[in-house]
Amino acid sequence: MASDSTNLREKLKAEIMNGLWIDLKDHAERNAIFLVSQDLDLLDVAESVASDNVEIVSEWVRSGQLVRPTPAQTSTWEKESGKAFRFLILQPHILIQEQSH
Repeated sequence: MASDSTNLREKLKAEIMNGLWIDLKDHAERNAIFLVSQDLDLLDVAESVASDNVEIVSEWVRSGQLVRPTPAQTSTWEKESGKAFRFLILQPHILIQEQSH
């Protein structure tokens, strides 16, 4: 089983991409995006979501570390030309994390 976990983690790690808000905004319009707090590791979150670890994912949601972006956030990102994110697609959702400048 550890091998399956390692394989999943490696697969997800290889699928993390970098992109601009302009490339992600259509997904936000269909309510598919979850914003991952910069306090968390995007890969850890993706692995927990993909493994259906309800307990830990629910805690992140309750604590506000894994949320849907607010209209105010998306409006701000819209105005910031070149706003960059790390992201990972976990159908039907996309996990995004703001990149520091």
